[in-house]
Amino acid sequence: MLDANRWRDPDFSSLSFKHRALLIALECLADKAGVVDWNLDKIHAVVGDGPEITRLDIHSMGADHVVWMPDGCAVLLSQFMKAQYGTLSRKCPAHSPVWQAIKKWWGERESIHHQEPFKAFFAEKLITRHGPLIKDEYQGGEVPAWKIRALEDAELVKAVVIPEALPQCVYCAVKDMFAWRQRMVDRARIRTEGEKWTWTKEQAEHDIEQISSMLRTYTPESVEAQIRNMIRGTSLYLNPPKPFRSNLLSQNKGENDE
Repeated sequence: MLDANRWRDPDFSSLSFKHRALLIALECLADKAGVVDWNLDKIHAVVGDGPEITRLDIHSMGADHVVWMPDGCAVLLSQFMKAQYGTLSRKCPAHSPVWQAIKKWWGERESIHHQEPFKAFFAEKLITRHGPLIKDEYQGGEVPAWKIRALEDAELVKAVVIPEALPQCVYCAVKDMFAWRQRMVDRARIRTEGEKWTWTKEQAEHDIEQISSMLRTYTPESVEAQIRNMIRGTSLYLNPPKPFRSNLLSQNKGENDE
């Protein structure tokens, strides 16, 4: 879908006539992700008679318009996806072919941190601002409102003071837990994940109260173990599961019997 108003766009009009024609030809040949195989016969068939087109033309046009793909056998139109779709949605049936093309060229999204390889490619080429947004996700570039709220909440946690009166092993575990929760907030890339890992000043203060309460029942070593198990298992809760609580009680009982 070509925009007739682009001829008034200073960014586009600054290109030479040859490069304008080449850019439009590439847009006509691009797949759903804005990628074009470097096939001069096909490109010349669209451009028609005129100056010879070479690989140097891609470099001359600049990364704001087009960049080479890693294999050097195809080019990416930097602004194509954002211009065509604005914001991509994983749930929109019309965007399914776009995601298939993205997967073809850059691979699957990471399963743990949900980072999109194509977004990393845009960042590497310094064209992040031209990449499409993804609904309810943060993949770099403009920060969505849900991510801003999560980061602001986590920032306030830094004012929470961990009591120095806690046993040393528990104090260090709590300090590590706070740092871990902050990392989870920073890494959150999808809205549901960001909401899941919300980390507020009130939650931090509640956790400290809960830990102090646990210390009245369990040994410092048991409480430390629970905190570190939570970090390793990425659990959201400090309360041990019932089997674990039983183990702690048994452990404490055995220690008291000695």
